Amino acid sequence: MDVKYEDRIVAAISILGFQEYLSDEGKCEQVGAILRLPYIFKENETARMLKIKGIVMTSLSEHLLISVALKERDGMDKIVKILSVLTRTLLSEFGLMLRGSIAVGKLCHDAQVVYGPALQKADKFERTLAVYPRIIMEYSDFERSLQSCRPNVQASLRDGFRLENDGFLALNSFRYWDCAVLESCLATLRETKASDESVEQNQNWMKSHLQTQLDEKIRSEHMALTD
Repeated sequence: MDVKYEDRIVAAISILGFQEYLSDEGKCEQVGAILRLPYIFKENETARMLKIKGIVMTSLSEHLLISVALKERDGMDKIVKILSVLTRTLLSEFGLMLRGSIAVGKLCHDAQVVYGPALQKADKFERTLAVYPRIIMEYSDFERSLQSCRPNVQASLRDGFRLENDGFLALNSFRYWDCAVLESCLATLRETKASDESVEQNQNWMKSHLQTQLDEKIRSEHMALTD
């Protein structure tokens, strides 16, 4: 079989706090539900709704790899959509957060194997540079990821990433959520007990970002009503 690298966009994601779920036998059913989530998103009806045809996924415990060919039309938008829905679902229903990195480069990814320089880069950035429950990307890779996206999709994606103090771009999934969803996620986090200082720091970081987004949306809606 002739196997070759191809240029792909790959997201290396970790579910923070998932190990705690694994060690609790009483949460076995919840663990199964969480691990099935990405694959549920890929089922025909959901895939058509999210327009994520062409996505390949591999999961192992709390780690998830998602990739799409760089030449796939609106490929980066498909990655962002599935990450946004996954972030929202895990936060609102389980109080779990995602940390990750998106990279562009040579990769081999099918139903059986995944390997290549792009994966090495994404995995390294997720483990050593993302630090907080955020999904980061280098500016140069972000620009490459837009190559096969339509102009209107490119504009939406540019609005969906924010420049961080460390020079990375970070996915702002919150911008797609309405006030009710933001409030629901905040309520779940406030009710979720932190198992250690690291988890508490991540929760506080996420609550701060959610609150900021919520305040901005409320302010925007108020201004729209008074205009």
